[in-house]
Amino acid sequence: MELTANLRPRISLSTVIRIKRSLAGEGKLTITKGQEVEPDDILGSYQLSAGFSTVNLAKELGVSKEAGGDYLKRKKGEVIYKGELLALKTSLLGKRQVVAPTDALIDEYSPTTGELLLKFVPKRLQLTAGVYGIVDEVRNSSGEVFIKTLVNEIFGICGSGKERSGILELIDGKGHLTTKNQVTRDMKGRIVLTGALIYKEALNQAIEYGIAGVISGGLNAKDYIAIAGSVNAFNRVGTDVGLTVIVTEGFGPIPIGDDIFALIQNYLGKYVFTYGNSAKLVLPVQNEDIIITLRKTILPPVARSPERQPELLVKEIKIGSKVRIIWPPFVGSQGKVIGIDKSVSTLTSGISTILLTIETPLRKLKIPFTNIELI
Repeated sequence: MELTANLRPRISLSTVIRIKRSLAGEGKLTITKGQEVEPDDILGSYQLSAGFSTVNLAKELGVSKEAGGDYLKRKKGEVIYKGELLALKTSLLGKRQVVAPTDALIDEYSPTTGELLLKFVPKRLQLTAGVYGIVDEVRNSSGEVFIKTLVNEIFGICGSGKERSGILELIDGKGHLTTKNQVTRDMKGRIVLTGALIYKEALNQAIEYGIAGVISGGLNAKDYIAIAGSVNAFNRVGTDVGLTVIVTEGFGPIPIGDDIFALIQNYLGKYVFTYGNSAKLVLPVQNEDIIITLRKTILPPVARSPERQPELLVKEIKIGSKVRIIWPPFVGSQGKVIGIDKSVSTLTSGISTILLTIETPLRKLKIPFTNIELI
């Protein structure tokens, strides 16, 4: 009897795709179609406003809300820098002064609340390529650049969030649990690689600190539903809470697989791309020699999108097949088939099935063939 199992691709090496780079604010692209680029090459620049801050002038000066604006030393629309005098009140008892808490533009004062609104000074930022590649398309109207490049891809079990990119940073070992205390402010804008599970409090702190993405072996199911809205892929496409999350193994504390961890750790400190709603991590090949390959590669007008998952296949289980166990108590363990029973066994649950002998780095296991997937 031929035994079959799902073959779910986990890694794809040396694939040519298009990477999209977008201006995050109002700006201008300076790149042209056909231009060859390196990771630090500038594609354009844009202006980004960081938001607003408020100062309760009335309270700080000890005056009525209606009168607070009378003590301002700067006019609306003026730029003020951190530490400079913002407002001053003098009296027989002395003086009270308020200094600017940050670089900002003076905006509106509210006599109803006594608060002054400060608009953070817009920053001029540059958009870099992030990859070695060839510019395939430039869309000036939308501020988008599509770059043909060579990448390695990792396909997770589930995920959530829009496309985000950043420098990859390791928080902890692949089998550890990630807590709130391990998530720090200096990780802002980064893609962080965690361990076997990241707790809800750590995820919330990652959102608060502006971390771009989180990659974890496992996640509690209720935490995932809180982020993604549903375990159904069709219901969660487009969901985003300000953080991109990719789960490589499944629900519960499951260490990141040896195959994925061996590849991903080579990209620590390098620029990577995450696609949460399709649970995909894209690792650009950081080698200028790939330009030679790219010159010879022509992608169709509508190339395979980085957002698209590979198709699930069904293959025959054979001696030597590499497998991943998908059922407790050894879920996530990887190994190879070294034996296939010739007769049916009856389990304690009453189910009759064919057992496989799986050799893992730590032990040999007897596993029902329905409890594995080919990798």
